[in-house]
Amino acid sequence: MKTSIINGSEVSRLSVAIQGDGIAVDASWSLMTSNSPQFITERFRIYSSSNANFCWEGAVRLVNCNGVRMSKTQLHGNPLESSLAAADPYTMKYGLQFVNQTDALGLISFFIDSLTVMCASRGIQVYGWHEGFEIVNSELVQVNTGIEVYGNATHANPDFFYLNSHIEARERAVNLSNVFKPKFIGCDLFKSTFGTPVSGVVVGLNQCNFASFIGTTFSSNDASVSEQGIITDANSYHGNVTGCSFIGFDNTSDSSGINLAGGEWIISSNNFYLCNAGIRIYGSNNEIGINHYKDCTSWLSDAGLSSLAHLREYINDYTWTVTTSGPDQAILVPIPSGIFKGVPEYGDITPVTAGGPMMWVSYDRAGSTTSQARFLVKSSTSIAAGNYILGVILKSKN
Repeated sequence: MKTSIINGSEVSRLSVAIQGDGIAVDASWSLMTSNSPQFITERFRIYSSSNANFCWEGAVRLVNCNGVRMSKTQLHGNPLESSLAAADPYTMKYGLQFVNQTDALGLISFFIDSLTVMCASRGIQVYGWHEGFEIVNSELVQVNTGIEVYGNATHANPDFFYLNSHIEARERAVNLSNVFKPKFIGCDLFKSTFGTPVSGVVVGLNQCNFASFIGTTFSSNDASVSEQGIITDANSYHGNVTGCSFIGFDNTSDSSGINLAGGEWIISSNNFYLCNAGIRIYGSNNEIGINHYKDCTSWLSDAGLSSLAHLREYINDYTWTVTTSGPDQAILVPIPSGIFKGVPEYGDITPVTAGGPMMWVSYDRAGSTTSQARFLVKSSTSIAAGNYILGVILKSKN
Protein backbone atom coordinates (compact mmCIF):
# COMPACT_ATOMS: atom_id res chain seq x y z
CA MET A 1 0.00 0.00 0.00
CA LYS A 2 1.74 3.18 -1.15
CA THR A 3 0.13 6.60 -1.02
CA SER A 4 1.18 10.16 -1.75
CA ILE A 5 -1.45 12.38 -0.18
CA ILE A 6 -2.23 16.00 0.60
CA ASN A 7 -4.47 16.08 3.66
CA GLY A 8 -4.83 12.85 5.58
CA SER A 9 -5.29 9.11 5.72
CA GLU A 10 -7.39 7.02 8.10
CA VAL A 11 -7.38 3.24 8.39
CA SER A 12 -9.76 1.35 10.66
CA ARG A 13 -10.56 -2.34 11.24
CA LEU A 14 -8.26 -3.57 8.47
CA SER A 15 -5.84 -6.50 8.42
CA VAL A 16 -3.14 -6.70 5.74
CA ALA A 17 -1.21 -9.92 5.02
CA ILE A 18 2.15 -9.58 3.25
CA GLN A 19 3.86 -12.39 1.31
CA GLY A 20 6.65 -10.48 -0.44
CA ASP A 21 9.17 -7.72 0.11
CA GLY A 22 8.66 -3.94 0.03
CA ILE A 23 6.78 -1.67 2.45
CA ALA A 24 3.26 -2.51 3.56
CA VAL A 25 2.15 1.14 4.07
CA ASP A 26 4.37 3.81 2.48
CA ALA A 27 2.82 7.28 2.80
CA SER A 28 4.38 10.65 2.07
CA TRP A 29 3.22 14.27 2.23
CA SER A 30 4.34 17.54 0.80
CA LEU A 31 5.98 19.83 3.33
CA MET A 32 3.34 21.79 5.24
CA THR A 33 2.69 23.60 8.51
CA SER A 34 -0.80 22.29 9.32
CA ASN A 35 -1.29 20.97 12.89
CA SER A 36 -4.19 18.69 11.99
CA PRO A 37 -3.71 14.90 12.28
CA GLN A 38 -2.81 13.31 8.98
CA PHE A 39 -2.41 9.61 9.66
CA ILE A 40 -4.89 7.69 11.84
CA THR A 41 -5.16 3.97 12.47
CA GLU A 42 -7.47 2.02 14.77
CA ARG A 43 -7.69 -1.77 15.01
CA PHE A 44 -5.20 -2.04 12.15
CA ARG A 45 -2.97 -5.07 11.64
CA ILE A 46 -0.09 -5.90 9.31
CA TYR A 47 1.43 -9.38 9.41
CA SER A 48 3.50 -11.81 7.36
CA SER A 49 1.74 -14.82 5.89
CA SER A 50 4.85 -16.38 4.35
CA ASN A 51 7.58 -18.59 5.81
CA ALA A 52 9.97 -17.78 2.98
CA ASN A 53 13.41 -16.36 3.66
CA PHE A 54 12.31 -12.80 3.13
CA CYS A 55 9.92 -10.29 4.59
CA TRP A 56 9.09 -6.73 3.75
CA GLU A 57 11.32 -3.69 4.08
CA GLY A 58 9.03 -2.26 6.73
CA ALA A 59 5.46 -2.23 7.96
CA VAL A 60 4.59 1.51 8.02
CA ARG A 61 6.73 4.38 6.68
CA LEU A 62 5.52 7.98 7.07
CA VAL A 63 7.41 10.78 5.34
CA ASN A 64 6.80 14.45 6.28
CA CYS A 65 3.82 13.39 8.35
CA ASN A 66 2.57 16.21 10.55
CA GLY A 67 0.35 14.50 13.09
CA VAL A 68 -0.38 10.84 13.92
CA ARG A 69 -3.02 9.03 15.96
CA MET A 70 -2.51 5.27 16.22
CA SER A 71 -4.59 2.98 18.42
CA LYS A 72 -4.76 -0.80 18.76
CA THR A 73 -2.32 -1.35 15.88
CA GLN A 74 -0.25 -4.51 15.32
CA LEU A 75 2.82 -4.66 13.07
CA HIS A 76 4.12 -8.24 13.01
CA GLY A 77 7.10 -9.66 11.19
CA ASN A 78 7.68 -13.39 10.94
CA PRO A 79 9.51 -15.09 13.84
CA LEU A 80 10.14 -18.16 11.69
CA GLU A 81 12.40 -16.07 9.43
CA SER A 82 14.76 -15.01 12.25
CA SER A 83 18.20 -16.64 12.39
CA LEU A 84 19.00 -16.07 16.05
CA ALA A 85 22.70 -16.78 15.59
CA ALA A 86 23.02 -13.30 14.01
CA ALA A 87 23.25 -10.06 16.01
CA ASP A 88 20.38 -8.58 14.00
CA PRO A 89 18.37 -11.53 12.70
CA TYR A 90 15.09 -9.89 11.77
CA THR A 91 14.13 -9.70 8.12
CA MET A 92 11.63 -6.87 8.63
CA LYS A 93 13.82 -3.77 8.95
CA TYR A 94 11.33 -1.62 10.88
CA GLY A 95 7.82 -1.69 12.22
CA LEU A 96 7.10 2.03 12.20
CA GLN A 97 9.37 4.62 10.58
CA PHE A 98 9.08 8.42 10.56
CA VAL A 99 11.15 10.56 8.17
CA ASN A 100 11.44 14.36 7.99
CA GLN A 101 13.06 15.41 4.73
CA THR A 102 13.97 18.94 5.83
CA ASP A 103 15.77 20.52 8.79
CA ALA A 104 13.88 23.77 8.32
CA LEU A 105 10.54 22.60 9.71
CA GLY A 106 9.65 20.44 12.69
CA LEU A 107 6.82 17.92 12.43
CA ILE A 108 4.54 17.75 15.48
CA SER A 109 1.95 15.75 17.41
CA PHE A 110 2.40 11.97 17.48
CA PHE A 111 0.15 9.98 19.83
CA ILE A 112 0.39 6.19 19.83
CA ASP A 113 -1.70 3.97 22.11
CA SER A 114 -1.70 0.16 22.28
CA LEU A 115 0.85 -0.45 19.53
CA THR A 116 2.51 -3.86 19.15
CA VAL A 117 5.58 -4.38 16.99
CA MET A 118 7.06 -7.88 16.77
CA CYS A 119 10.04 -9.36 14.92
CA ALA A 120 11.59 -6.21 13.47
CA SER A 121 15.15 -4.95 13.35
CA ARG A 122 13.84 -1.60 14.61
CA GLY A 123 10.49 -1.31 16.38
CA ILE A 124 10.08 2.47 16.01
CA GLN A 125 12.56 4.50 14.00
CA VAL A 126 12.63 8.32 13.73
CA TYR A 127 14.79 10.37 11.37
CA GLY A 128 14.90 14.17 11.53
CA TRP A 129 13.06 16.88 13.41
CA HIS A 130 9.89 15.55 15.07
CA GLU A 131 8.26 17.09 18.16
CA GLY A 132 5.90 15.66 20.73
CA PHE A 133 5.90 11.86 20.73
CA GLU A 134 3.64 10.19 23.31
CA ILE A 135 3.63 6.40 23.28
CA VAL A 136 1.53 4.61 25.91
CA ASN A 137 0.43 1.05 26.72
CA SER A 138 2.57 -0.37 23.92
CA GLU A 139 5.03 -3.21 23.46
CA LEU A 140 7.94 -3.79 21.12
CA VAL A 141 9.04 -7.42 21.35
CA GLN A 142 11.55 -9.65 19.56
CA VAL A 143 13.33 -6.63 18.11
CA ASN A 144 17.01 -5.86 17.74
CA THR A 145 16.45 -2.23 18.78
CA GLY A 146 13.13 -1.09 20.20
CA ILE A 147 13.20 2.69 19.72
CA GLU A 148 15.80 4.46 17.61
CA VAL A 149 15.71 8.24 17.18
CA TYR A 150 18.17 10.35 15.19
CA GLY A 151 16.90 13.82 15.99
CA ASN A 152 17.78 17.17 14.53
CA ALA A 153 21.29 18.15 15.65
CA THR A 154 20.48 21.89 15.70
CA HIS A 155 17.06 21.93 17.37
CA ALA A 156 16.90 18.48 19.03
CA ASN A 157 13.62 16.58 19.08
CA PRO A 158 11.59 17.77 22.09
CA ASP A 159 9.39 15.64 24.32
CA PHE A 160 9.67 11.94 23.62
CA PHE A 161 7.38 10.30 26.21
CA TYR A 162 7.15 6.51 26.68
CA LEU A 163 4.64 5.49 29.37
CA ASN A 164 3.54 2.17 30.89
CA SER A 165 5.05 0.17 28.04
CA HIS A 166 7.38 -2.76 27.42
CA ILE A 167 10.40 -3.35 25.18
CA GLU A 168 12.20 -6.67 24.76
CA ALA A 169 15.29 -6.23 22.57
CA ARG A 170 18.37 -8.23 21.60
CA GLU A 171 20.85 -5.33 21.42
CA ARG A 172 19.29 -2.01 22.51
CA ALA A 173 15.89 -1.29 23.91
CA VAL A 174 16.31 2.46 23.33
CA ASN A 175 18.88 4.40 21.29
CA LEU A 176 18.40 8.19 21.27
CA SER A 177 20.48 10.91 19.60
CA ASN A 178 19.68 14.65 19.81
CA VAL A 179 16.47 14.28 21.80
CA PHE A 180 15.47 16.97 24.32
CA LYS A 181 13.51 15.96 27.45
CA PRO A 182 12.90 12.25 26.73
CA LYS A 183 10.81 10.62 29.47
CA PHE A 184 10.33 6.96 30.37
CA ILE A 185 7.83 6.43 33.18
CA GLY A 186 6.54 3.11 34.51
CA CYS A 187 8.13 1.08 31.70
CA ASP A 188 9.79 -2.33 31.47
CA LEU A 189 12.93 -2.29 29.32
CA PHE A 190 14.46 -5.73 28.85
CA LYS A 191 17.58 -6.89 26.99
CA SER A 192 17.01 -10.58 26.32
CA THR A 193 18.90 -13.57 25.00
CA PHE A 194 17.44 -15.63 22.17
CA GLY A 195 20.04 -17.76 20.50
CA THR A 196 23.52 -16.21 20.44
CA PRO A 197 24.10 -13.54 23.17
CA VAL A 198 24.86 -10.05 21.85
CA SER A 199 26.64 -7.24 23.71
CA GLY A 200 24.64 -4.04 24.06
CA VAL A 201 22.80 -1.67 26.35
CA VAL A 202 19.23 -1.14 27.44
CA VAL A 203 19.22 2.66 26.97
CA GLY A 204 21.89 4.63 25.11
CA LEU A 205 21.81 8.46 25.12
CA ASN A 206 23.83 10.71 22.81
CA GLN A 207 23.41 14.50 23.17
CA CYS A 208 20.16 14.10 25.09
CA ASN A 209 19.51 16.72 27.79
CA PHE A 210 16.98 16.58 30.65
CA ALA A 211 16.22 12.87 30.24
CA SER A 212 13.95 11.38 32.92
CA PHE A 213 13.56 7.75 33.97
CA ILE A 214 11.02 7.26 36.74
CA GLY A 215 9.69 3.97 38.09
CA THR A 216 11.17 2.03 35.18
CA THR A 217 12.78 -1.44 35.25
CA PHE A 218 16.00 -2.11 33.34
CA SER A 219 16.94 -5.80 33.14
CA SER A 220 18.97 -8.34 31.19
CA ASN A 221 19.28 -12.10 31.08
CA ASP A 222 22.21 -12.19 28.66
CA ALA A 223 25.22 -14.34 29.58
CA SER A 224 28.95 -13.62 29.15
CA VAL A 225 28.49 -10.38 27.22
CA SER A 226 29.12 -6.74 28.09
CA GLU A 227 25.96 -4.80 28.93
CA GLN A 228 24.80 -1.52 30.46
CA GLY A 229 21.46 -0.42 31.86
CA ILE A 230 21.85 3.26 30.95
CA ILE A 231 24.91 4.68 29.18
CA THR A 232 25.37 8.33 28.18
CA ASP A 233 27.90 10.33 26.25
CA ALA A 234 29.60 13.40 27.76
CA ASN A 235 27.06 15.74 26.09
CA SER A 236 23.95 14.42 27.86
CA TYR A 237 23.22 16.72 30.82
CA HIS A 238 20.66 17.35 33.57
CA GLY A 239 19.10 13.89 33.65
CA ASN A 240 17.07 12.26 36.41
CA VAL A 241 16.86 8.59 37.40
CA THR A 242 14.49 7.99 40.32
CA GLY A 243 12.69 4.96 41.70
CA CYS A 244 14.02 2.59 39.03
CA SER A 245 15.31 -0.99 39.22
CA PHE A 246 18.45 -2.34 37.51
CA ILE A 247 18.64 -6.14 37.38
CA GLY A 248 21.22 -8.55 35.98
CA PHE A 249 24.08 -6.39 34.66
CA ASP A 250 26.86 -8.57 36.08
CA ASN A 251 28.29 -10.69 33.28
CA THR A 252 31.58 -8.84 32.62
CA SER A 253 33.85 -6.50 34.55
CA ASP A 254 32.65 -3.47 32.56
CA SER A 255 28.92 -4.22 32.94
CA SER A 256 26.97 -1.77 35.08
CA GLY A 257 23.52 -0.49 35.90
CA ILE A 258 24.29 3.15 35.07
CA ASN A 259 27.38 4.32 33.12
CA LEU A 260 27.29 8.11 33.26
CA ALA A 261 29.65 10.28 31.21
CA GLY A 262 27.36 13.33 31.29
CA GLY A 263 27.10 15.91 34.05
CA GLU A 264 24.50 17.39 36.42
CA TRP A 265 22.36 14.28 36.78
CA ILE A 266 20.32 13.30 39.84
CA ILE A 267 20.28 9.57 40.65
CA SER A 268 18.35 8.58 43.75
CA SER A 269 16.10 5.95 45.34
CA ASN A 270 16.92 3.22 42.82
CA ASN A 271 17.41 -0.53 43.32
CA PHE A 272 20.48 -2.31 41.91
CA TYR A 273 20.50 -6.12 41.95
CA LEU A 274 23.16 -8.39 40.45
CA CYS A 275 25.21 -5.61 38.85
CA ASN A 276 28.97 -5.72 38.46
CA ALA A 277 28.88 -2.00 39.24
CA GLY A 278 25.74 -0.24 40.33
CA ILE A 279 26.74 3.27 39.20
CA ARG A 280 29.84 4.43 37.33
CA ILE A 281 30.38 8.21 37.11
CA TYR A 282 32.75 9.90 34.68
CA GLY A 283 31.08 13.33 34.38
CA SER A 284 31.01 16.21 36.85
CA ASN A 285 28.50 17.92 39.17
CA ASN A 286 26.23 14.91 39.49
CA GLU A 287 24.17 14.31 42.62
CA ILE A 288 23.93 10.72 43.81
CA GLY A 289 21.29 10.17 46.47
CA ILE A 290 20.65 7.09 48.58
CA ASN A 291 20.26 3.99 46.42
CA HIS A 292 19.87 0.33 47.37
CA TYR A 293 22.30 -2.37 46.27
CA LYS A 294 22.05 -6.15 46.55
CA ASP A 295 24.62 -8.67 45.26
CA CYS A 296 26.61 -6.01 43.39
CA THR A 297 30.41 -6.26 43.11
CA SER A 298 30.72 -2.49 43.56
CA TRP A 299 28.09 0.07 44.39
CA LEU A 300 29.35 3.51 43.33
CA SER A 301 32.51 4.20 41.31
CA ASP A 302 33.21 7.93 40.92
CA ALA A 303 35.89 9.02 38.45
CA GLY A 304 34.19 12.37 37.79
CA LEU A 305 34.84 15.83 39.19
CA SER A 306 32.83 17.71 41.80
CA SER A 307 30.03 15.14 41.97
CA LEU A 308 28.04 15.06 45.21
CA ALA A 309 27.23 11.67 46.72
CA HIS A 310 24.87 11.75 49.68
CA LEU A 311 26.28 9.66 52.50
CA ARG A 312 24.57 6.47 53.56
CA GLU A 313 23.86 6.59 57.29
CA TYR A 314 23.55 4.01 60.03
CA ILE A 315 22.14 5.51 63.24
CA ASN A 316 21.38 3.40 66.28
CA ASP A 317 21.77 3.09 70.04
CA TYR A 318 24.47 0.76 71.32
CA THR A 319 24.93 -0.59 74.82
CA TRP A 320 28.63 -0.49 75.64
CA THR A 321 29.67 -2.89 78.38
CA VAL A 322 32.85 -1.95 80.30
CA THR A 323 34.19 -5.01 82.08
CA THR A 324 37.43 -3.48 83.37
CA SER A 325 37.52 0.14 84.56
CA GLY A 326 40.15 2.47 83.17
CA PRO A 327 40.67 5.80 81.36
CA ASP A 328 41.45 4.25 77.94
CA GLN A 329 38.96 1.95 76.26
CA ALA A 330 38.00 0.62 72.81
CA ILE A 331 34.44 0.24 71.59
CA LEU A 332 33.55 -2.31 68.92
CA VAL A 333 30.12 -1.60 67.38
CA PRO A 334 28.62 -4.32 65.12
CA ILE A 335 27.26 -3.15 61.74
CA PRO A 336 24.31 -5.07 60.24
CA SER A 337 25.02 -6.82 56.95
CA GLY A 338 24.31 -4.84 53.78
CA ILE A 339 24.46 -1.35 55.31
CA PHE A 340 27.82 -0.41 53.75
CA LYS A 341 29.80 -1.88 50.88
CA GLY A 342 33.13 -0.71 52.33
CA VAL A 343 34.48 0.49 55.67
CA PRO A 344 32.43 3.50 56.91
CA GLU A 345 34.17 6.79 56.16
CA TYR A 346 32.85 8.67 59.19
CA GLY A 347 31.86 7.61 62.69
CA ASP A 348 30.75 9.29 65.90
CA ILE A 349 29.50 8.22 69.33
CA THR A 350 27.81 10.26 72.07
CA PRO A 351 26.45 9.21 75.47
CA VAL A 352 22.66 8.93 75.51
CA THR A 353 22.22 9.10 79.30
CA ALA A 354 23.22 12.14 81.36
CA GLY A 355 25.04 9.92 83.83
CA GLY A 356 27.50 8.64 81.23
CA PRO A 357 31.24 9.27 81.54
CA MET A 358 33.00 12.35 80.15
CA MET A 359 34.74 10.88 77.09
CA TRP A 360 36.87 11.92 74.14
CA VAL A 361 36.04 9.57 71.28
CA SER A 362 37.84 9.13 67.97
CA TYR A 363 36.74 6.88 65.11
CA ASP A 364 39.39 4.30 64.23
CA ARG A 365 38.68 3.75 60.53
CA ALA A 366 41.85 1.73 59.99
CA GLY A 367 40.73 -0.69 62.67
CA SER A 368 37.14 -0.92 61.37
CA THR A 369 35.54 -3.29 58.86
CA THR A 370 32.24 -3.42 56.96
CA SER A 371 30.79 -5.46 59.83
CA GLN A 372 32.33 -3.66 62.82
CA ALA A 373 33.18 -0.05 63.67
CA ARG A 374 36.01 0.61 66.16
CA PHE A 375 36.19 3.69 68.37
CA LEU A 376 39.00 4.74 70.71
CA VAL A 377 37.92 6.29 74.01
CA LYS A 378 39.88 8.44 76.45
CA SER A 379 38.60 9.94 79.69
CA SER A 380 40.11 12.33 82.25
CA THR A 381 39.11 9.83 84.91
CA SER A 382 38.76 6.11 85.02
CA ILE A 383 35.62 4.85 83.32
CA ALA A 384 33.89 2.58 85.77
CA ALA A 385 32.77 -0.90 84.82
CA GLY A 386 29.15 -1.09 83.78
CA ASN A 387 26.75 -0.60 80.89
CA TYR A 388 26.56 2.70 78.98
CA ILE A 389 23.97 3.55 76.29
CA LEU A 390 25.63 5.35 73.39
CA GLY A 391 24.29 6.95 70.22
CA VAL A 392 26.17 5.68 67.15
CA ILE A 393 26.36 7.44 63.77
CA LEU A 394 28.21 5.88 60.81
CA LYS A 395 28.33 7.37 57.32
CA SER A 396 29.82 6.38 53.97
CA LYS A 397 29.33 6.82 50.22
CA ASN A 398 29.29 3.04 49.79
